[in-house]
Amino acid sequence: MGSGKSTVGRLLAEHIGVSFSDVDPEMERRTGLRVRDLWEQRGDVAFAEVERAVLRDFLDQPPHVIALGGGTFVRSEVRAMLEKRATTIWLRATSPTIIRRIEVDKTRHQATRINAAVEMAGLAEHREGVYGRADFVVQNEGISPSKAVEAILALLP
Repeated sequence: MGSGKSTVGRLLAEHIGVSFSDVDPEMERRTGLRVRDLWEQRGDVAFAEVERAVLRDFLDQPPHVIALGGGTFVRSEVRAMLEKRATTIWLRATSPTIIRRIEVDKTRHQATRINAAVEMAGLAEHREGVYGRADFVVQNEGISPSKAVEAILALLP
């Protein structure tokens, strides 16, 4: 949350003329629950099953840009699926930057912004080693979303 996946993903898809899909909203649409509520009410195993099903469906579509949920890439079975079928890009930003983005994002509920800001410090350190396994890393800090798209395009064949 807060790294720019949805914003940059939409712009990238638009720029290269393909569709854009976002895992979290699709999980919410399919289950009728917010992502956090799905995890809290049904547990990690059920959450991961829904997440994998959504991602598999997206990967079965013609090539397009997919924004993963913040923890999706952490799951080894998901990484294995992506290694075979996708090019992965980590939009890297520091915890303070992500926290600042979440706190000022008025589209997110206040409680979500506060909880996310508190959780980010611990999550970032835990996930960073795994995120580093992405095919490409784009430093998404101190640049506009359009500059992030330019950086991605420079990396892609």
